[in-house]
Amino acid sequence: MDVRITARHFSLNPSQKIEVEQRVEKLAQYYDGISDVQVILDRVGDATDAKAAELNVKVFRQTLVSSAEGDSVETAVDTAIEKMRRQVQRYKAKLRSKDKNVMR
Repeated sequence: MDVRITARHFSLNPSQKIEVEQRVEKLAQYYDGISDVQVILDRVGDATDAKAAELNVKVFRQTLVSSAEGDSVETAVDTAIEKMRRQVQRYKAKLRSKDKNVMR
C-alpha cells in the first residue's frame, strides 16, 4: 500500500508525518486490496488552528473518499480514518455478497 501525505498551507513535522502514516496503514487490516492512499491535510480558516483531513483510498476500480475537521491534525486524521474504515468494511461486504450471486 502506497501512502502519500500532502500538507497544504502549513508544515507537517516529521514525527506527525510518521504517526499519520502508521494510522493510515492500519486500514490494511480491514481490506488488503487497498493499493494507494492519499492523505491531504489543510488548515481551516485564517486565524484558527483547526485542521481538515481528506483521505482518498484506491481499491479495485473505485476510489473511496472521506474527510473530517478537527482541532488538531491527529483528531482530524482519526475521524477521517474512522469514516474510511466504515466505508472499506461496507465495500468489502458488497464484494462478498456479489461473489455469492455469481454462478460458476
